[in-house]
Amino acid sequence: MVEPDLQSVRPFNLVHASIDGVECMISRTGYTGEDGFEIFFESSKIEVWDKLMQQAETFGIKPSGLGARDTLRIEAGLMLYGNDMDENTTPLEVPLKWTVSFDKKESFVGKKALIDSHPTRRLVGFEVLEKRIARQENKVFVDGQEVGFVTSGSFSPTIRKSIGFCFVPASVLQGQSIQIDIGGKRYEAKVTSTRFYKRK
Repeated sequence: MVEPDLQSVRPFNLVHASIDGVECMISRTGYTGEDGFEIFFESSKIEVWDKLMQQAETFGIKPSGLGARDTLRIEAGLMLYGNDMDENTTPLEVPLKWTVSFDKKESFVGKKALIDSHPTRRLVGFEVLEKRIARQENKVFVDGQEVGFVTSGSFSPTIRKSIGFCFVPASVLQGQSIQIDIGGKRYEAKVTSTRFYKRK
């Protein structure tokens, strides 16, 4: 059904492919934190979806929406552009420092600005300690002072906790207590890693 064999596609690579004769591109990005693929094809070729769903029935696979994708990517610590980062965010403010190599002799656009920068905020994970779910733009407090905001939040069905990401001052440490305003009331939470779940 799919050409070429998807096992030959390396992680974070993209190939041109054919699904039942329909030309498309397939990338092995796994944006849910699992080993997965994303398929790009002309929007008018809806028969591709129908074919995939026919094959999925054989394995008991059912489709899910963006809400499920969002929960899974938060569990895996994967950020979403527009929510957790944008053109005004540097890799040093979010856990993406590993994507920048300062050791290479070659320069790159923005290298000097990054080296000279001293981020005053950083993106961290959090766990709400009460039965409430924090959402984007909820305000974050430390010792009664507003210090940041939630960028992504959801209930994790895997670890059965209310989790998310938020910006806080760079001085805030992992394990530290914070409060999140949800519906006009502040709820206790603690700072965690942005990686809540890792596939074994």
